[in-house]
Amino acid sequence: MVLKEKGIDQKIFAAILHSDELLKALQGNLKFKEIAKFPSVKRDLSILVKEEVSFDQLKTIALQTGKKLLKEVQIFDVYKNDPKATIKKLPEGTKSYALSFVLEDVEKTLTESEIDGLMNKLITNLEKQLGAEIRRS
Repeated sequence: MVLKEKGIDQKIFAAILHSDELLKALQGNLKFKEIAKFPSVKRDLSILVKEEVSFDQLKTIALQTGKKLLKEVQIFDVYKNDPKATIKKLPEGTKSYALSFVLEDVEKTLTESEIDGLMNKLITNLEKQLGAEIRRS
């Protein structure tokens, strides 16, 4: 009835939330995290590894390497040779991961040299522990 009076000719859904009751129900289950005061930095790497190497192995090494500054490791691409293709772009028995790393210091803004230092250490550890090879364009 009210919808027609207001000229609204589609369905509308509404809800009334009693915030006191909602907070009581969630008590003990709420977790808050302070918003970062300093900017995070994102770096991407394309890595060539043996086919049996998993993303979890890469992520574990990355997180161990950047314990304090590395906040997130994500995969955004995996490339393997197509067995049906006549042209192979990667060496046999390998695959390529494209990974994204988010770095952040809770005490200060990261400098370019700190970022480069951590990324170089990360690359070295991936090379040593998994035989990874960084793909450069």
